[in-house]
Amino acid sequence: MIAKIFRKVSRHEFDEYNASFGVDLVRDINPCCDPPVLTVNDFSNGMVWPESVVSYAIISDDNFEKSIYYIL
Repeated sequence: MIAKIFRKVSRHEFDEYNASFGVDLVRDINPCCDPPVLTVNDFSNGMVWPESVVSYAIISDDNFEKSIYYIL
């Protein structure tokens, strides 16, 4: 597996990045983490998790705007 390097971005950049893919991305929230983690996955090329992760967010309990967003 090749290591992916994610960079921290604003929510606006996160949303634009995910919208730019041109394929249906699958969102998954892992509630076992504290705080919960949202992963956005591209399964169109046959990859499986965690290789399918194209972006993720650490979700703030009280406000999505306070969450921390990362993209490739």
